[in-house]
Amino acid sequence: MLSSKAEADKKNWDLLLPLTLLTYRTSVHDSTGETPYRVLYNREATLPIDLMYGLPEVPPRTPAEYIWDLRKDLADSFCKIRERLQTESRRQKKWYDRRTIECHFDFNDSLVGHAKTKLVGQNMGRTIPHSPTSRTYYI
Repeated sequence: MLSSKAEADKKNWDLLLPLTLLTYRTSVHDSTGETPYRVLYNREATLPIDLMYGLPEVPPRTPAEYIWDLRKDLADSFCKIRERLQTESRRQKKWYDRRTIECHFDFNDSLVGHAKTKLVGQNMGRTIPHSPTSRTYYI
């Protein structure tokens, strides 16, 4: 997010940092289904529009009730997030694995490696599998 905002104004990128952080912390993440602010503080962030139109009334609670509710809500939230992260992890692994090709190499086979970097590819040269029983997957 910051790099796309800073691309337009390279000298004042530090002024964009607070707004970019607010955007990141209050946006719902696909993997968790929650905002980072809600996960950390168990409530949504107070945005400028909330201050303009006012916040809803919260019934008064005793400190003991607040702590009890906070613990219960955090436990429920973390359980839900943990399940969602496991589901997302399986989905992302399935998506990633659909492009993999299983290759079997024998011991002392000569292979040529190539590492793709961000801007320029680099040739790693010839490599040899270390173990005759190793199974390696390459993309």
